[in-house]
Amino acid sequence: VSGISGAVGIKNTDTIFRPLLNLSKEEILKLAKEHGVEFVQDESNSDNDYSRNYIRNVVLPQIENVYPKAVENIALFGKRCEEVLNYVLSLVDESLIKTKNNEVVLDQSIFDQKIFIAREYLKKAFEKLGVFSDIESKHIAMIFELSKAEVNKEVSLPHSLIAKKTYTGVKILKISKTKDDVLEYEFVKNGEFMFGKNYKIITKVVKPDEVIYGEGLFVDVNKISTNAIWRTRRLGDRFSKIGTGSKKLNDYLTNSKVDYELRDKIPILAVEQNVLIVLGDDVSENVKIDANTDEIVKITFETL
Repeated sequence: VSGISGAVGIKNTDTIFRPLLNLSKEEILKLAKEHGVEFVQDESNSDNDYSRNYIRNVVLPQIENVYPKAVENIALFGKRCEEVLNYVLSLVDESLIKTKNNEVVLDQSIFDQKIFIAREYLKKAFEKLGVFSDIESKHIAMIFELSKAEVNKEVSLPHSLIAKKTYTGVKILKISKTKDDVLEYEFVKNGEFMFGKNYKIITKVVKPDEVIYGEGLFVDVNKISTNAIWRTRRLGDRFSKIGTGSKKLNDYLTNSKVDYELRDKIPILAVEQNVLIVLGDDVSENVKIDANTDEIVKITFETL
């Protein structure tokens, strides 16, 4: 989405300086002649099958026949747009865009700002992911709608990107291979969602007399921190099974006789490397319910 920056056109940057940018072709030809520099014409510039050449070679000359200063005024308009754009960019607080590996997180407050300012935040986010093309107005609109949706709702974007609603805003992920490689979902105490293609996870707040072991996993929700995420296992994960102490998650899965092919697919709830829940199997000592538990969440799942 170019927006006002598209009207600004090409400009100098911190890393690229174009000394002839503001000179007309006539001025450039004059300089070349004065300094004995041969002027080289790119052959493709005369091919009007390219829209940019058609505008330059056909459309603009006809406009100039009627409005001689048309090109000059268009350039002036671009300058005015640049002034406006610089002001808008001065309002962008990049601390509201958190970058980590192949993802950026946009703070929810961004979407409360004027839409023309919020758009610049989104453009900055895509730039941080190395994406400079193919993002259209419809994709920006999808992200704005997502910002109002429930947690874990997501939409697909060009360049193997997905945008996902979080508690704190919107996260945009760059997927390396398949969507299953980067499955991450925040914990919610009431709701259901698809974890990849194979699992539907259901969470529900229940009363103490509704706790029936064998019909799901039960946890003390107040012991689960806000940065806990559902994901698949990672190197270095550890699990503290009730009454047995902490051990490597891989060792736990081996002792539990979990099929090797399933170990990289089973959803787990974790805070960094600390595993709190192994879906369908057990909960950690750190989140078990006890006599002091105020709020209990039941966790069940369906395989598809």
